[in-house]
Amino acid sequence: LTAVALGQALVVAVIATAGFHISGGHINPAVTLSLAVGGHITLFRSALYIVAQMLGSSTACILLRWLTGGLATPVHALAAGVAPIQGVVAEIVFTFSLLFVIYATILDPRKLLPGVGPLLTGLLVGANSIAGAVLSGASMNPARSFGPAVATGVWTHHWVQCTGSGRWSVAPSLCWCTSASSWRPPAHTSCCLRRRERVAGRGALDYWREFNLLGPATSDVE
Repeated sequence: LTAVALGQALVVAVIATAGFHISGGHINPAVTLSLAVGGHITLFRSALYIVAQMLGSSTACILLRWLTGGLATPVHALAAGVAPIQGVVAEIVFTFSLLFVIYATILDPRKLLPGVGPLLTGLLVGANSIAGAVLSGASMNPARSFGPAVATGVWTHHWVQCTGSGRWSVAPSLCWCTSASSWRPPAHTSCCLRRRERVAGRGALDYWREFNLLGPATSDVE
């Protein structure tokens, strides 16, 4: 279990870091939905990301099953003795903690250690995976549960992960943005996003600099 959790932590940290300058490192529909509600990305862009995440997860699991000669891909399931409502609450808690770390270490301009957000996020995923193994499996990612279900055809209690990690993913965004002691998205966020998407030749690097995620651009003149 510890080895699996460590592997998940490293994968999340590396993939998020590698894709950060391209698309923001979106690999989780729960994170994407939360950022869309918080005004950090447009709803249209978030919809495209979520479709890509679901397709990517499904393709990867189907490919894995073929490469292993038809071995079953483990799916997220409730542990013995855990009721569905308990699983939903557990997923809400795990997903909330994940999104809290993302907001605090990546999105907040007052973060103490710039650049280490993806690593801290990966470590949190690993810790939650260990803690949640005896409950709901700690999916925290609807795509991570969707892919194995598609590959195996096992949908038992799949709604638990989708409800806990998906539908409640907007809560951290709302809590963070309405807290008097936390950073609030700039009032010009939405218009900046629209303007960035209209300007030809501006890449993802400039798009993410809009939120000070990559530091100031020396050649970016407004």
